Amino acid sequence: MKARLHIHNEMESELVLIGGGDRTELLAAVRQLADYIRSAPFPVLRDIALTTGTAAREAFCRAAVVATSTADLAGKLVILERRLAEGKERALPGKGVFLSTDLCPAPGRTVFVFPGEGSQYP
Repeated sequence: MKARLHIHNEMESELVLIGGGDRTELLAAVRQLADYIRSAPFPVLRDIALTTGTAAREAFCRAAVVATSTADLAGKLVILERRLAEGKERALPGKGVFLSTDLCPAPGRTVFVFPGEGSQYP
């Protein structure tokens, strides 16, 4: 297999975003990414970060992992998977693992704000 030529230097760490429509989809995405890292011959951390970040853009439930290597990412995905399976709402910021499942919009009323108009109360 040919080695890949990278024009840009590697960063010290990458932010890997993972998303899903709900907790179940997020957990499935975490497992899918972990499976990919185990099975890919030469996974590149920055490629993973770009791909998952693009896919997570529209997701309501999101997780973020700060990783220094694919091995580091794989270990943190195990932590994240366990936290999601246990129903934990937050993860471990000290370990570089973040989780937010409260981004789903709550039912409410629509508000219109007009810049320069001041407060509009009935």
